[in-house]
Amino acid sequence: MKDRIVEILQYTLKKDSGEEFHQIMHEVSVPLHTRNGIDVVAYGNSLHDPDSYYLIRAFESEEQMESILDDFYASAGWRSGCLLYTSPSPRD
Repeated sequence: MKDRIVEILQYTLKKDSGEEFHQIMHEVSVPLHTRNGIDVVAYGNSLHDPDSYYLIRAFESEEQMESILDDFYASAGWRSGCLLYTSPSPRD
């Protein structure tokens, strides 16, 4: 099996927003990731706190990760959709 780069993102959400955040991830963000060629391995609310969240993404290489994420965070889909619900990209 080829080695891959795995990125684990952890979010601390505003109190009582975990359910709504998961709905946005499920209906908007994860499909947008997939359309942009990003392998979403897993995502969801933490078992220890419903207002903690995780997103795990995988890439073939560091170079691919950088290229795909640069394109993703510059995309119209991110700028007009997901960005309304989240903080700006970590690349901004």
